[in-house]
Amino acid sequence: MTQGYVRKGFAALALATAVSVAAMPATAEGLRFVTSNTGGSFYPIGVAISQILSENGMEAAAEPGGGNSNPISVSQGDADMGFTFAPTFALAMAGEDPFPAPLENIRALAYTHINTTQIAVTEESGITSIDQLEGQPFASQGLSAASATFFRVALGAYGLTEDDLNIVVRGGPAQGANFVRDRNAVGFQATTSMPNGTFTEAFQSVDMTLLPISDEAFDSIVAEYPTFSRAAIPAGTYAGLEEDVPSMSTGAVIVVRDDMDEEMAYQITKTIAENTGKLQGMHAALGPLTPELMASVSGIPLHPGAERYFTEAGLR
Repeated sequence: MTQGYVRKGFAALALATAVSVAAMPATAEGLRFVTSNTGGSFYPIGVAISQILSENGMEAAAEPGGGNSNPISVSQGDADMGFTFAPTFALAMAGEDPFPAPLENIRALAYTHINTTQIAVTEESGITSIDQLEGQPFASQGLSAASATFFRVALGAYGLTEDDLNIVVRGGPAQGANFVRDRNAVGFQATTSMPNGTFTEAFQSVDMTLLPISDEAFDSIVAEYPTFSRAAIPAGTYAGLEEDVPSMSTGAVIVVRDDMDEEMAYQITKTIAENTGKLQGMHAALGPLTPELMASVSGIPLHPGAERYFTEAGLR
């Protein structure tokens, strides 16, 4: 597998000051937490985490963002925290596609939840395999979204690029679902939590299914991107989904700058870890959230403040 299909269209992708518990960032609104478009899971999960932090004396606010653009925003000091995926974090630090230059000043705080690649198509399209998307009108995502990169990865495992499809719109899952409902696209995609509300609504209004990622395709993907894991979307996740659908998943990670005050990073991590029980009830994707999951970050560098908390808690 080559990276050409990931590189194409990303050349124009543009690539926190120190804080303490007592002193919030220079921004009047407190910690800025960039997440996803409002149809993605990063946004409501970011809202939940921001609420917990604010209730514990660290004023925070979630804002829209994208899995690809968030590391850039954090690196440049335009945001204090951001969501991205483990593979995206590694690509950002290395300056590999879709990032034009290394972002060496970013660090991880914790994993929060697992996100699974979900490629939905209408039943009436007759499409049952990713390779059958060739030439079909499809709703993809914008270049700031990591889901767009991961969709290209999945297509590449089948010898396709997005140029082989008829991409009719680029936007969030909600916009893609609307194009499907209006019969202007055969499907849409996102790497997100499950169940995802936008997919749930789409499956309830249109007869749809999810496309599998075969074992052979997954083996080729994980050989190049080892931070992906094998996953299954369980039967019953969405209306009409009668069998498990093999796919791939990856961890969502909170990214901060390396110069975030160590005590602030420690307190953010500690506060989230001590409130996992409450967070589990605030969003379905956070149901499996535990301090152990938070500390399971691997292959990417932790902020010293987060490392200190996890070590003191006996989690690393």
